[in-house]
Amino acid sequence: MTGDPGTPRDDDRPPLPDPGPFRRLQLATGALIVGAGVITLLSDERPGAVRWGTLVGLIVLIVTIYVVTRRRRPHG
Repeated sequence: MTGDPGTPRDDDRPPLPDPGPFRRLQLATGALIVGAGVITLLSDERPGAVRWGTLVGLIVLIVTIYVVTRRRRPHG
C-alpha cells in the first residue's frame, strides 16, 4: 500500500551534506600519504626492504581506494 504511514517518503529525509569539503579532505590526506611514500622510496638511508614494502603498500592503497570509490553501475 502506497499510503503506509510507517514508510518514510523522500521529502521526510534530511538533505545530504555537500560532499565537496570531504572530497578535498580525502584528496589532501591521499596527497600526504603518497608524498610520505615517495620520500621513503627515494631515501638512501632506508634499507631496500623498507623501500619495497613502501612501494607495495602504496600500490595496495591505490588499488583499494580505486575499488572503494569507483561508481557502481547497475547491471541491467
